[in-house]
Amino acid sequence: MKEWCIKVDKNSAGKIIKKLRSVNLILDECIIDHDEQFVYIPVKKDTGNCIKHDFKLKNTPENIIRSNLGLRVNNTPKFIKLGDSIIFNKNQRVNKRIAEVYCNAYHAKNAYIFTGKIKGKMRIPSIKFLCGKNEDTIIVENGVKYALNPAKVMFSPGNINIRTEMGKIDFKDKTVIDMFCGIGYFSMPVLKYGNPKRLIACDINPDSIEYFKRNLKLNRIIYEPEIFLGDSRAKCPDVSADYIIMGNFESPKFLAQALIHSHKGTLLSMHFLERREKIKRPEEIIKNARRLGYIISVKNIKIVKSVSHELVHVNSLFQVYNCL
Repeated sequence: MKEWCIKVDKNSAGKIIKKLRSVNLILDECIIDHDEQFVYIPVKKDTGNCIKHDFKLKNTPENIIRSNLGLRVNNTPKFIKLGDSIIFNKNQRVNKRIAEVYCNAYHAKNAYIFTGKIKGKMRIPSIKFLCGKNEDTIIVENGVKYALNPAKVMFSPGNINIRTEMGKIDFKDKTVIDMFCGIGYFSMPVLKYGNPKRLIACDINPDSIEYFKRNLKLNRIIYEPEIFLGDSRAKCPDVSADYIIMGNFESPKFLAQALIHSHKGTLLSMHFLERREKIKRPEEIIKNARRLGYIISVKNIKIVKSVSHELVHVNSLFQVYNCL
């Protein structure tokens, strides 16, 4: 492929390559070429002393896409990779042929495209199948396996740090409630590494519950948690928990139910959306808890990821100090 290059003698090539890299001018898609006398260094633009040279492309996924579709890397569709599935961002021009090229380049079996937001209480993805077999994919994070079909249930790669942290907590002799368990996003690392005395998992989506059960087997978890299909406000058994996981953006609406299952010392791990400029929600949650007769305080708060220009995903850990 013809690209701009700087032609230099072999003796000075090393220094010049180092200098060009320092100013980010080398075209990394191409393989630096040479003959008996000269080295041909591919560059991103004509610096005034450049010539055209025919370069071989590096055998990277980006170059496979470029050579098959004739697209510059900067103009290719954006996507995320979940296991052996590719999901393109919404509002992009992606057809079956483009999807197949991407699957070949990234060794993926299935390709989808987001068509809208997560829908309803069951958190069903708005997604369109493009190519492949539309079969389950398996994601592996820190030794934990998650099986899912991206067209049926959601999975957020951006939550990986929180899922990792859940696997580092010692839950020995603790009772844990996961009020929105999904496929086991947070429960699986708790069960695999945390050794809880008891774990209660609830979700309103039957597909999520089925994948939760499958993931127990996939991770060879011997302990059998108590699994309930339905709204956790109605389905959670009458039990006092040491740790309550609330991994849903609507978690503040479930505060009363969580507090009913708490005691002095209970930790509430709540996820919610907040405006970027000022995180006020924890103060509101503390006030609402007091109205319900509970004194809670913030032990930890962190921004998980950006959701939009205005909103961020926040995870706040509260502790119950007293019941009035």
